[in-house]
Amino acid sequence: MVGAHAAATISRNPGHRHPKPENQMFERTPPSRAVLKANKAFKSAQPELTEYEKTQKAVLDNRERLKAERLARDAAADSPPDTKTSR
Repeated sequence: MVGAHAAATISRNPGHRHPKPENQMFERTPPSRAVLKANKAFKSAQPELTEYEKTQKAVLDNRERLKAERLARDAAADSPPDTKTSR
C-alpha cells in the first residue's frame, strides 16, 4: 500500500466491526433491586425554593383561590331562588 494512510484503510475495511451491534446500543436494562434500594436510601433532598419560585407559587395559589370563589358566585347566581319563604 504505497501512499495510503493506515486510518483510511481501516475506515474502508468492510470487515471492521464495532464492539456492540447497533441494535443493542440503545437497549436499557432495568435497574437491579439493590440499585433501586440504594437510590431510595440516598434520595436527594428537595432544594429550597428560590424567591422566583415562591412568588410563582403564591400567584398560582391566589389564582386558584379566586377562580374557586368566582365559580361559587356564578353557581349561586345561576341557581333558582329558594321557593320556601319565611313570613
